[in-house]
Order: sequence, then C-alpha cells, then structure tokens
Amino acid sequence: MSRTQQNVKSVSKSLANRKAGRPKSSQLQGDALKEHVIDVASLVYGEWGYHESSVEKIAKAAGISRPLFYRLFDSKEQIVDIVVQQKNTELLLATESAIKPLTELMPIIEAGIDVYFKWCKKNRLVVNTIYREINDPLTPACKHYQQVIDIQMANYFAKFKQIGLLRLQKELFLALMKVVEYAGNETIRPGQQEQDYADMQQKIVRRIVFSTLASE
Repeated sequence: MSRTQQNVKSVSKSLANRKAGRPKSSQLQGDALKEHVIDVASLVYGEWGYHESSVEKIAKAAGISRPLFYRLFDSKEQIVDIVVQQKNTELLLATESAIKPLTELMPIIEAGIDVYFKWCKKNRLVVNTIYREINDPLTPACKHYQQVIDIQMANYFAKFKQIGLLRLQKELFLALMKVVEYAGNETIRPGQQEQDYADMQQKIVRRIVFSTLASE
C-alpha cells in the first residue's frame, strides 16, 4: 500500500469515527454535502499540510468524484482557506465570549489563555498545521494570520477600554500573545499527547504573563 493510500485510509477512518451515524456522501446534497467535504478537507489538510494536500486526496477521502468537487469548490486553495477561516473564527468567537462578562485584567487574561489552550486541544491536527504554516506566504494560514492577530488585539483592547484600563502597551501585549501562542502549540506538536505536559505549559505561560503584567 502506498503512502497516499495509507494516509487516505487514515483520514477516512478518522472521519468515520468523528461522524458516526452521519449519512454517506452519496446521500447528502447542497449545504450538507459541502459541509461534509469541508470536514474531510480539514482532516486531509491537518494530515498533509497545504502543499501536499490535493483535490484528489480530498475527493477520495470524502467519497466524491473530482467533477463533483469542482461543482462545489473552485480549488484546493478555496476549501483549505475555508477550513482555516472556520478554525480562526472559532477561536475569535470563543475568546470574545469568554472575556465579555469579566471586569478585571487578570481574569480576562486567564480566560483568554484557557480558551487558546482548549482551542488547540480540540483542533489539534488542524491547528498544528496552521501554526506550522503561518510564515509560509503561499498558504492560507499565513494569509489570515495577521488579520486574526489584529482582531484579537482589537477585541482585547476594546475590553480594556471598557473597564477603564488604558495603560497597557500594545507591543507588550502582542509579545505576550505570542508567548501564549507558542506554548499552546507546543502542547499539540506531533507525538505530544500528555495532558500533564499541557497543564504544566499552561501554568508556566500564565505565570509569565501575569508576572509581566503585574510589573507594568
């Protein structure tokens, strides 16, 4: 069995476990079929990365033909772009929801850190690939990265303004966001499955961020 066959089989098995009881692709139409193919594409992208993913791999894993794929999507780039945007939007909305009711700096920061680590864990395969590709200008991950950072920064500082906290420097806060980002992604790197390690990383990054902000 070739590497392509092995990985397609792996992706198909993952999809079966994730979508148990869901109708086969041949039974789906319209938006439900598009959602099915996007779900499969997220697994293929997470397994292979942008450059080694292909329409052929996605179509085969989804159980559809190439012509049908092209009736649903324009290209591999379009569907991977959708996958990346969906995961980024999930993070942005979860963070916004978590910090919305809070009125003090440290609880806001702690909630944001917690959301990020949970998002990494929930979307381990895709997030690991996104993080690996954020510096590759040919990938959708890189294309959307700065926009996500800008939106997160804007949301946090709108919240800080709301609670009357205006002294934080944006450059410092951005650097701390990068620390959280690195630590969160360190816990989902290939071969890393230990929950104790993830908990330790989260505690360490919380101490770094809290001590830095406390000195401001």
